[in-house]
Amino acid sequence: MKQRFSIRYKLILIFGLLILASSTTESLLALRTSHKAVSEKVEIQLTDKASDVATIVDGKVNALFQFLEGIARMPQLRDNTLSIKQKLTFLQAESSFNSLIHDFDFCDMKGNRYTASGTIVSVGDRDWYQAAASGKNSISEPIISRLSGKVVFACATPIYDDNKQIINVLLAVISGTQISEDIKDITIGQTGYCYILGATGTTVAHKNQTLVETMYNLIETSRQDTGLRSTASFLQRAIDTDKNEMGHYTYQNEEFIAASSTMKTTGWTVVIKAPVNEFMGTVYELRRSMLIIGFAIFIITILIVY
Repeated sequence: MKQRFSIRYKLILIFGLLILASSTTESLLALRTSHKAVSEKVEIQLTDKASDVATIVDGKVNALFQFLEGIARMPQLRDNTLSIKQKLTFLQAESSFNSLIHDFDFCDMKGNRYTASGTIVSVGDRDWYQAAASGKNSISEPIISRLSGKVVFACATPIYDDNKQIINVLLAVISGTQISEDIKDITIGQTGYCYILGATGTTVAHKNQTLVETMYNLIETSRQDTGLRSTASFLQRAIDTDKNEMGHYTYQNEEFIAASSTMKTTGWTVVIKAPVNEFMGTVYELRRSMLIIGFAIFIITILIVY
């Protein structure tokens, strides 16, 4: 027994445990501090990026509304002596000044949409029409056009007469993937990107334009797919608040960090997301280095004591 617990082995055990405990404590504190510092920096970067994108898209929407309001004030659209065909001819000429607009039509107060081809389509049940008919500028989430069958954005503004009474609604139709084109080059980190959700979670803009064309809603899909619930929980929080939101979630067994910002013009939610590993690479490298150094110090100490 005395040989097994000689002073040599007692010193090895004592100093070994002390070195191990001190190295472990120092490593944990260093890793925790560095992880917190990187996380805070990433959160600020993501939040600023989401706010910037929301501001950019808001600017584009406001510019479109200003263009529509300018057209709506033209006397040709307020002149009751002109026929519908004459007004539509005027609108087609004006649409050439804005490459975003695919169709430029107007609607009466009964909810009928008149087109240059002579087709009349009922739109009285559309949210964008009801908002414009009540005196508000409106842009829809991606919807299926009853005229072309394609996914489009419907942008509408009221037309007033000289007595400030709404007499018609001016409608501009743009491609449902236009906003996706506007944000597709916005990136964060190596593979992070931006997308926009509507009021209920429907995809408004995404680099994968198929999600827009199919009006994909991850929140609704998560009700059947439990693997999406972590993502859906973050997105639901982001939609429910008007403030910037930060969060972590797991998607396809990979951890992501994301930030959101709400657009002022539409209330849509801009989301910026990226894999956590892309930002924590330096922290993970530090952890590996400290493990190697700690193990080396432990071995050297044991040999010296021995």
